[in-house]
Amino acid sequence: MKSVFNSSRSKEHSFYWDAYLATMDTFIENRVKRLLPHELDALWLLTQEGDDWDTKLEEERETYPVATQDVVAYLRDELLTAANDWSNTRISGYLERGYG
Repeated sequence: MKSVFNSSRSKEHSFYWDAYLATMDTFIENRVKRLLPHELDALWLLTQEGDDWDTKLEEERETYPVATQDVVAYLRDELLTAANDWSNTRISGYLERGYG
């Protein structure tokens, strides 16, 4: 699962970044495994892989190739983007002082 998350606000990642990603993936994957089939299908169609599959002509498509790992990567990237875009006065103050 390669993340496509790339933020212009992020200057560098923590030494533990890979551990954070692995932890996020574990929690997301455990939740995704409990989805109903139609819920997984709907989320998969939001992924790049799902979009690519959906835009092919029907006769060119392989059998519905829904992949849990595609959904996990998609949800992780969505979560990271939302977290990166979120702020409050304490975070802004920290970054303005030049510590971030």
